[in-house]
Amino acid sequence: MWLNNRYVHISLTLLILLAMAAAGVALWRGAISVEWLASFGYRGIFVFSLINSVSPVAGPSQIATFLVASRLNPLLVGVAGGVGGTIGELSGYVFGYSFRASLSDESQRKFERFGNWRFIRVSRERSFLPLFLLASIPNPFFDPVSALAGSLRIPLAKYFVPVLMGRTLRHVIIAYAGYYATSGNV
Repeated sequence: MWLNNRYVHISLTLLILLAMAAAGVALWRGAISVEWLASFGYRGIFVFSLINSVSPVAGPSQIATFLVASRLNPLLVGVAGGVGGTIGELSGYVFGYSFRASLSDESQRKFERFGNWRFIRVSRERSFLPLFLLASIPNPFFDPVSALAGSLRIPLAKYFVPVLMGRTLRHVIIAYAGYYATSGNV
């Protein structure tokens, strides 16, 4: 079947990466109108952020949050972007959780030894602060962190709450920065 073809998967991944990069450039350069983007409202920011968080390319949703905040309430724009981004990050968590379930018995034993390292054990037991901080700052390393959290079997609530708070804080800060930078309100 053609969907199982490795080249199809690689091509689709590259196509998504190019589309997200093009969306980021188009937003930044003004090729996509801020008014048009704002016409989708808070749901549009939510969906854009959700889609952006599922993909491995960061940026377009944060650029959209920055620009749209001058047309809509920046607090609500930030909350919509943060919630959408958090739900999108669940894909990495589920990937890690599923990956761990698919390991052979020998690989599972090796992974258990890895999970018992002091740093990993402390991170798993006190996961709130590391997850909150990593979700609060824009960084390309959060997808592997999400997968690691899932593979370490950090409970969903212990993963979701700090990521939700960190992502929302990040998007609210970006929205207010965009509001004050683009609307002239100081």
